[in-house]
Amino acid sequence: MDRKTQFETWTFGRWAVVPHTRQLLLDGQAIKLSGRAFDILVALIELRGQIATKQALLDRVWPGVVVEENNLHLHISMLRKLLGHDAIRTVPGRGYQFGLRTAGGLSAVERPTVTHWPSGGDLPRDLPPLFGRDAELAALRNLIAAHRVVTVIGPGGIGKTRLALESARSWQARGGATVCVVELSALQPGAAVAQAVAHGLRVQLPEHEPADIELANLLRSRELLLVLDNCEHRVEEIARLAGRIAQQAERVRILATSQVPLKTRNEHVLMLGPLAWPGAPVTPNQALHFGAVALFCARVSALQGQFALEPHNVDDVSAVCRKLEGLPLALELAAARVPLLGVRGLRDRLLAAPSGSLQLLSGGGRSTLPRHQTLRSAIAWSHALLDEPQQRVFRRLGIFAGDFSLPRALEVLTDAQTTPDQLLDLLGSLVERSLLVVRPGEPPHYRLLDSTRAFALEALQAAGELQMLQRRRAQAMLRLFELDEPDRWRLIPRSRIQAARFELDNLRAALDWLGTQAGEADLHVELAGASAWIWPRAAQRREGLQRCRAALQRVSASTPQALEARLQLGCARQAHHRAEPADLAAAGRAVELYRRLDDKLELFQALSVQAILLSLSDDRAAGEAALAEMERSFDRNWPVWLWGPRNWTTGLCLGQWGRMDECSTIADQSLRLAQAVGDPAALAQAHLARSQCDAWMGRTESAVAHGRAGIALSRADGSRGRLGILLGDLSANLVERGHLEEAEGAAREAVALRSLNGTLWLQLDQLAWLALARGRVHEAAMAVGRSDRCHGWSGGRRHSYLQRVHGLVQAPLAQALAPDELAALKAHGATLSDDEVAWLALGGAPSAQGWDGRGDPLPDPP
Repeated sequence: MDRKTQFETWTFGRWAVVPHTRQLLLDGQAIKLSGRAFDILVALIELRGQIATKQALLDRVWPGVVVEENNLHLHISMLRKLLGHDAIRTVPGRGYQFGLRTAGGLSAVERPTVTHWPSGGDLPRDLPPLFGRDAELAALRNLIAAHRVVTVIGPGGIGKTRLALESARSWQARGGATVCVVELSALQPGAAVAQAVAHGLRVQLPEHEPADIELANLLRSRELLLVLDNCEHRVEEIARLAGRIAQQAERVRILATSQVPLKTRNEHVLMLGPLAWPGAPVTPNQALHFGAVALFCARVSALQGQFALEPHNVDDVSAVCRKLEGLPLALELAAARVPLLGVRGLRDRLLAAPSGSLQLLSGGGRSTLPRHQTLRSAIAWSHALLDEPQQRVFRRLGIFAGDFSLPRALEVLTDAQTTPDQLLDLLGSLVERSLLVVRPGEPPHYRLLDSTRAFALEALQAAGELQMLQRRRAQAMLRLFELDEPDRWRLIPRSRIQAARFELDNLRAALDWLGTQAGEADLHVELAGASAWIWPRAAQRREGLQRCRAALQRVSASTPQALEARLQLGCARQAHHRAEPADLAAAGRAVELYRRLDDKLELFQALSVQAILLSLSDDRAAGEAALAEMERSFDRNWPVWLWGPRNWTTGLCLGQWGRMDECSTIADQSLRLAQAVGDPAALAQAHLARSQCDAWMGRTESAVAHGRAGIALSRADGSRGRLGILLGDLSANLVERGHLEEAEGAAREAVALRSLNGTLWLQLDQLAWLALARGRVHEAAMAVGRSDRCHGWSGGRRHSYLQRVHGLVQAPLAQALAPDELAALKAHGATLSDDEVAWLALGGAPSAQGWDGRGDPLPDPP
């Protein structure tokens, strides 16, 4: 670099490059850039209009060092990500060329923006209302009153400044001291923090003393609330100054906002999280009690005076708030797009692509900080404050979708560059900087906000690491979901199920990626088969069926038979009370493959599933043959936990074929066996079997007793699927015994649970029975009509205990309604969704809590 270049400054658009201070500035704010990338940028600008060969750049940036061209490509990609793709052109076969027009001369960086309000003066009256922060505001007031140094921390755009200003307003309104606010985001490297604060206080510091000591001395006699806003980029100097002031000026309180704690002595921290949003369908009035919805609607109303939250748009508004995870900056930027796109269009665009929020959310108000003009620039500000190892781990965390655990992070991200101990420290630093969100618990879980993850994924793609991390994640999911030998044949522990459920989003992402990779068919089949067990236990059978069937399309002649067999069996297990040809075919194929493989244990499992599915079809002979072969394949020397599945299958099939005495004997054996083993989950399953058998035989008192016992155990082990079945059964049995209030309570809880996992259609006969007992005859008829349609689609055969309830409803309906009216009501009910029919049968609309409003869990029959 010659002497002229050394002191020259180049500008292009909003960017400036200052070689002598080695700074890249965006709107006057320093953007962190690695030394190599900065040297490449300077070299390209110096040669603007000419082509810089790859070798010339390598020789200049890595003098005397042999490096691969990949290093150059990586830094070029980073620069393009920051400056735009057109900033650096690739000249095929020759090198690179700087593509933007530059100009010399750059005005000095502005001094930090400072606002001073003397005691008794009014704070600005034009601050927008503060939504959804009542609890945080009260907590912050208490912290300021009790402690000398308080820091509000949280990610960029979370609303730290707005909360701090509101608390300062409250402090002064309640007779507090002078309030001084210093906005430090524009403070450049090398600029004195103490001088900036002195400027805000309108005092002059003498030059012969250290500035922080002199400022603390000047404040010794002052009573002051000093608000230091946006401290994260100069946190060490600000921490020293805050500590000095707190030590020497006892009447000064400091309120800081930062993405990281100051870590000064006696600091107290308030972690600010996102605004709340609705997690279930709500009315417009209910929705406005959520801070995210209230903020979004207020901003839209300011742009469109006629806008109002109404029943037709409340779900779309809730979806926008949920997608943006309650981040105030994102909500404000999203609101600005509503006049152009409408709420529905905004929602659709946000949901369309992972990076949609980064591309769509721009155009903040002119009075906002430059980095808050777009969501991308807000995240880029935080990213620029990271060092290279932190940036590497941050972008690689983008591979995780939704929540992830520490073991998964260690498994996927540890490599030659980052040891497990180093990774722990780096993850901790990202948590401290509010870029990585911690979900408390034992064990805790972690996640990136969606917008932050989109930024990280872009950086991962630019670094050329995305494909590598995709495969690492898929392999990690395989290791997580692969069951060890004992767990494959017994009820899986709740802790294992919970750990797996936390990783469902990552499993989904891994399966989606594998489905697009031509060379990963076997891994796709392997992971889909290994993970098939989680979908029923997560109340997601429909999705599990879709995932397994998608993977079955990748099976070929070269697929290992063991992998195909496991996937076929996993697919058949998702069927759950249906006898579709595809499910029967999957079970039959699994039986065939396990016979070839001579795997007796797996063959027993496949025959069990096949027998259950056939018992629901019209082919009783085939079902009895499968059950008989299952019994022959059973080895009585196998572990005791295999006896439970054997008895369950046998009892269910016998009951379906009307062999009730044999079914009752099996149910008793299952109960005694579960009690002897001492497994609560197995015991809950045995009580369910005994309760259903009793209901089939009309012994409702015993059915109620066993149902209640099974419910208590299922609540304890967290099995929502089993709990929903038990509650629905209990409701029907209580109706028969005349306990209608308790029956309705159980039915409502069952509907909320079964609506989530797609099995609500199996409860409709029971709900019709309850509606009839409550005098809701029309609603009972509609529930029966919908139930008939669903069972017709699924093979036409009800379980025996449901056949009994169905039969109990028929005569009263025929007596209460004329044939034409009954037929019309059934036909109308068949057109409704399961949820609609269920809540009509219960006498009203669902409560918002516990109902996700996803409608019909089954596709309409052809």
